[in-house]
Amino acid sequence: MTYYIRIRGKAFGPFDEKQLLSMKDQRKLNRVSEVSQDKIVWQTASELKFLFPESEPQPQPEPQQQQQQPVQQPTRPTRPTPISVPLAANPNPKSSRTKWRIVAISAILLLITGTIGLVFVIKNTSTATSDESPSQASQEKQQASEQTKPEQKEPETKNTEEIVELVEQSVARIEGQYGGGTGFLIRPAVLVTNRHVIDEEFLELTKIYFPSADSYQKGPYATKLLYIDPEFDIAFLSVETKLPPLQMAKDHQFKRGQEILAIGSPSGLENAVNIGVLSSQKEFDGQQYYQLGISINPGNSGGPVISRNANVIGIATLKSSVQEGIAYCIPCAEIL
Repeated sequence: MTYYIRIRGKAFGPFDEKQLLSMKDQRKLNRVSEVSQDKIVWQTASELKFLFPESEPQPQPEPQQQQQQPVQQPTRPTRPTPISVPLAANPNPKSSRTKWRIVAISAILLLITGTIGLVFVIKNTSTATSDESPSQASQEKQQASEQTKPEQKEPETKNTEEIVELVEQSVARIEGQYGGGTGFLIRPAVLVTNRHVIDEEFLELTKIYFPSADSYQKGPYATKLLYIDPEFDIAFLSVETKLPPLQMAKDHQFKRGQEILAIGSPSGLENAVNIGVLSSQKEFDGQQYYQLGISINPGNSGGPVISRNANVIGIATLKSSVQEGIAYCIPCAEIL
């Protein structure tokens, strides 16, 4: 049996009972939602017993006759007899002074012994150091420095064409009933995007496309919700695709002026590329963001912000409503 639902005067469907139960679990459907089987006669969802079954009345326990028991007079507790503890006799003053003298003498002996041992160790160390030739000590110091010095490798930078060719196949366009946005694969078959991209959407009607993938991998794909971050504007979706995930910059350090790329699908475009720089760091409601000197628009939300070594450093999330060329992204460290 199939059903239709009506939202803001517009009918959606058809849905089977399993899909309606899924919408109820996601709080997309409640008792006052309008439901119909023929788009003519509409009723509230509370009238569908498989959605909102009436709870069975709980059986009332039969009243038990209280047996009258003889009232016992409370017994008055017996007051305990206080126990007197004899005070300890005063110790012998002479014995006490003798004990303290022994303790003091022992402490002094330990201190002297420790001092002598320390002087002996320092003297031996100084003698061993002086026996070494200056050249030998210098060589050993240089070798130790070379062994402890970590190898620093500069990340390999790529030009714009190389970066786009590496990452674009894993960037997705999210198409819903009321809007859309961008996302990208962060793990195999796991898509990350902004929470506000899917907030008002029915996930059963939302489609995922990969515009830059090969024709047989473009989609559309169905999706399911995996997790919504309660603090950041982040959501994770499952997508049955074998496309590779993007590389994440786990240890990225903010550098003002660093060149970046943003890929997204604004205003009906697919995987449009914009180039900009990291400008500053900004805090909103206790959460850190990177401020970008780049031009992005609605539809870029949820898309990757990529460094010159083709690693994702953030998720495009906000843009300035009063000035062009100012946008914000959630740092990669908050995603992982």
